[in-house]
Amino acid sequence: MSQPKNQWFLRAKRLLRLGSQLVLGLFCALAALRLYYHWTPTELSAQAQQWSERAQSLPKDTDNGLRMLGLLAPEGTDPMVYGSCLLAAERRYAKGAGTTPQAVLSSAHMGGSIDDSIQGLAKQREKDQADCSQGGLALSILDVMALPSPTVNQIPSSFDWKGLAKLPVHSVLLPRYADIMEGGVRYLGHTWQDPVFQNSGVLVRLHRIQLGQAVDKWTSGQQHEALSIWERSTRQWTLFAPDSLLASMLTLTALSETLASIHAATNSVPPNENTLSRLLSISHALDAMPDALAATSTPEWAFMVSLPTSIPPTGNWLERTLSQPFGAFFDTTSTLNSLALNSEARTQRMKGLAQGLPAHTLPQPEVNESPFCRHSLVLCLALDRNPIGWILAHTANPSYDEHGLRTADVLNFAAATRLVLSARQQQVTADALPQWVQQVPANMRDIYTGQPFAVEPAGNAVLVNLKHRNSFLGEPGAYRLPL
Repeated sequence: MSQPKNQWFLRAKRLLRLGSQLVLGLFCALAALRLYYHWTPTELSAQAQQWSERAQSLPKDTDNGLRMLGLLAPEGTDPMVYGSCLLAAERRYAKGAGTTPQAVLSSAHMGGSIDDSIQGLAKQREKDQADCSQGGLALSILDVMALPSPTVNQIPSSFDWKGLAKLPVHSVLLPRYADIMEGGVRYLGHTWQDPVFQNSGVLVRLHRIQLGQAVDKWTSGQQHEALSIWERSTRQWTLFAPDSLLASMLTLTALSETLASIHAATNSVPPNENTLSRLLSISHALDAMPDALAATSTPEWAFMVSLPTSIPPTGNWLERTLSQPFGAFFDTTSTLNSLALNSEARTQRMKGLAQGLPAHTLPQPEVNESPFCRHSLVLCLALDRNPIGWILAHTANPSYDEHGLRTADVLNFAAATRLVLSARQQQVTADALPQWVQQVPANMRDIYTGQPFAVEPAGNAVLVNLKHRNSFLGEPGAYRLPL
């Protein structure tokens, strides 16, 4: 009886040894493949080189970027001087002299609390602000956010807007806001470590206060002054949009609120023939947004290129691979080549979507196809040169589509605004509205379908379909614009 047991034990032992050898051999083969990929780097493609050259031509640090960073400088302190001081502190973080975002994550990864690390970063930045203030008190502004959204069937009324006009705001902030909005591009570098559009939320709040002032002036009989505010702010924000994707999305919010404030004002005091012409011109200024959105592709490329290179090395290749387990599965150059492939098509697709064109009629961006990743995620991760980059390149395209759709939604809001303003000026009745909307020109129709906007059965509101979530217009679905 003992002999069969011994044979079974020996057979199991041999199988275990064979299995171990196979696993070890497979591991060595995969490690050898990774070493081969490392020692035979990919060359940058011609398309990627072209996009990189465009990105390198962008200005890095601008005076207006310093003004924006220093927007809340104490009274009597030059915002550019204050912004320069804050930027120097941010750059110290990037060089590792202070608490960096990487250090925050590293601290949490090594067992520390990420909340404690973030609080430490906030305290360090508060100290820097105090040092840069040189004994002065940095300015602040109330959180001007409480505006109802059209998707809850309550577009902000003239009362809502005029309430914003009465909010206390320091006398130097609106002139500083004007300087920034008129001062050109606001770049302070193009990496994720740079203070990208800090205080942009303050700009939006100051913009809302100005819109409140415009509504107050319109309803008080000062239509010319109100129109001047709307015209100036619309021009400023459309010039702001090409700075970056973030700037373009902030612009969409600002322009949506501009249109909403016009709705509120003209609902109380309808436009006449002269003022209607200027109001329609304001709404047509948004027609430049698809081109502005396409222009953001260059700074976006500069940002993407900076991501791998802005992470400081921690040693040689082996140490980086061990400290960052996914480093061996990510090839920067190969990723850039994938992103650059048909990058023009990706930009044109985003622009086309912003114009309301059907997605199936637009070019579909492509990425370098992998024989491994095409069939199996396991094979992709194990055998492909750049599995993580391949995944990133594939997931990048939908995000660009979203920006295009958001832009189209705001352009649709502008078209519906033109319709409502014209109906108010012509004093179209509820009974006549369903027939009247059938006869309006193309620039007052749904940009997605080219068809007239729907009208509520009672004839007292126009219905507009929102396709993508908007920070002001709300969640997808129909919203109403009352006559």
